[in-house]
Amino acid sequence: MFEQLSNLFNTDKVEKHLLTIFDSLLNNYSFSYSKEELGNSVDKNGDFVFFGPLNAYQFYNQNICINILHLMQRDDYDVYITDKRSADQVYIRNGVKVPSHLNLLVNEIEYAIVNDQMWYDHKI
Repeated sequence: MFEQLSNLFNTDKVEKHLLTIFDSLLNNYSFSYSKEELGNSVDKNGDFVFFGPLNAYQFYNQNICINILHLMQRDDYDVYITDKRSADQVYIRNGVKVPSHLNLLVNEIEYAIVNDQMWYDHKI
């Protein structure tokens, strides 16, 4: 049981997994990466939702930021698109929420880049 709990709260494993999934954006399309620790989870109005830790894994360029919010205690993921990178959870949650199928997400983004298309009303 302790091993299961330690895996759940092991941010290094989560981060490594996400960096592997988004590797092509970082290496082929000039995206950057950052991680922000956001504390407790709040909604788009700033009201408390659930105890943290909540981490934001952010893949971004000059036009867009893909924010993967990971609520560690529940192992929940939400993905939001914003115009820029931010550590403000309310700003992130007021972005465009997109489906959180991470592998499909990367494929959609790469397709939009290669075909010079908008993605959720954002130029990539």
